[in-house]
Amino acid sequence: MGEDDNLPAGYLYLHEELRFEHQLLGSRMTYYMTSQSFLFTTAAIARAMQWHGVYWFSGVLVPLVGIAASAVLLFSIYAAYGRMNDWRAKEKLFEGKHPLIVLYPEDKHRKSLLFTTLMPWLLMRVWAVFTLLIHVFQPQGGGM
Repeated sequence: MGEDDNLPAGYLYLHEELRFEHQLLGSRMTYYMTSQSFLFTTAAIARAMQWHGVYWFSGVLVPLVGIAASAVLLFSIYAAYGRMNDWRAKEKLFEGKHPLIVLYPEDKHRKSLLFTTLMPWLLMRVWAVFTLLIHVFQPQGGGM
């Protein structure tokens, strides 16, 4: 029997729920960053080809999809943060009741989540600037 066997069952449950939420956030960010890289590649290829007749594709549609994906991800991130805050509040009830229960400091917890919060906002702004630049520097002749 290990030391974990002596931990309260409620604490172990909360700990696993928090771990699950963090894994979900990590998975969402992986999917998000992968989708964004594909979208940027698509936009760059479309711009390089200077497709006539489908200018709206690289200048409107792809950036719009990038911004929409960012907004959807932010919604799910903030929902996960709310859930994690609920679990952490319940977890604090166990603080000091067992020598192995050491809670992660709140300020460090918030800092650990900065990437998932800031990256979607950053990429939404990048897409907006990209779209603006596309419309300022319209394609010249040639291409398909």
